[in-house]
Amino acid sequence: MSLSPWKLPVLKQLRQCGWLNEKLRLGFGPYWGMFPSRGEAEQFLRPDRRASPDDDELAEMNADIFSTVHPFDWPMLFFLGQMQKRERLKTITDFGGHVGVKYHAYKTQMAFPPDFLWQVVDIPAVCKAGRRRQGDDKTNLVYHENLKDTAPCDVLICSGVVQYLDHSLSDVIKRLPQRAGMVLLNKVAVTEGPAFYTLESLGFVRVPYLVTTIPALDAIREEHGYRLLARWEIPDRVFTIAHQRGHRNMRMIGEAWSADPV
Repeated sequence: MSLSPWKLPVLKQLRQCGWLNEKLRLGFGPYWGMFPSRGEAEQFLRPDRRASPDDDELAEMNADIFSTVHPFDWPMLFFLGQMQKRERLKTITDFGGHVGVKYHAYKTQMAFPPDFLWQVVDIPAVCKAGRRRQGDDKTNLVYHENLKDTAPCDVLICSGVVQYLDHSLSDVIKRLPQRAGMVLLNKVAVTEGPAFYTLESLGFVRVPYLVTTIPALDAIREEHGYRLLARWEIPDRVFTIAHQRGHRNMRMIGEAWSADPV
C-alpha cells in the first residue's frame, strides 16, 4: 500500500496551512474554511470536489448509524412522549429526515398508534432510497420531496438539517400547510460571534455547511410566535474549524419550541 506524501510529518503540517488550502481550493479535516455565504463556500470548491444531490451513495450515508437511538435523541424522545401523553401527537413532519432514520430509531422507544403518520421530506435521491428500503412494507412512514405535499403536522422535526439548507429555517416553517404545535431542532451547529459557512467533508467531496448563532435561532422562533421550552448541549459535537486566517469554534445544540403561549 503506497503512502500519500501528505502523510509525511512536514508535508502534513504544510497541508493544514490555511494559505495553501485557499490557493489549492481543497480544505482539510472534517470541516474547513470560513465563508460569508453558501454561494461563496460552494464556489470555493473545485468542480470535482462538489457533491451531487442525486448521488445514490451519499443518499444512504450513515443511514444505519442514525437509525439507532443516540444520547442526543433523548431530549427529542422526551418532548415527543409528552405530546403523545397529551394525545396531541398524530402527525410528525421530519424535514431532512434522510431515509426515515429517526422514525426507525424512535419506534423502538415509542408505541405509535395505527393511524399515526411520520412524514419525511427530503431531496428526490434520498426519498427514492427510503422508498427502496421500505419496499412493500406499508408502515406509518411516508416520503415527500416537497413540504407542500405534506399533511398538517403536530410536530416539525429538523434534526441535523439546518446547516445544509439552501434556504432559511424560517422558510421551512412558512411552507408548512399549517402551523405546527411544536418545533424540535437537534444537532444544530452554532458559534459565538458572527454566523458563517464552512465546508464539511463527505469523503472525497465537500458540502457547504452553515454554522449559525443562538440569537439567529431566537429571532426565527420569535418571528413565528413560538416559546422556547428547552435548549440542550450535545457534548460530543464540539469542533475547532480551521479556516483561511485562523480557527473558529463550533458546537451543536438542540431546542424545543412550543406554539402554546404558556
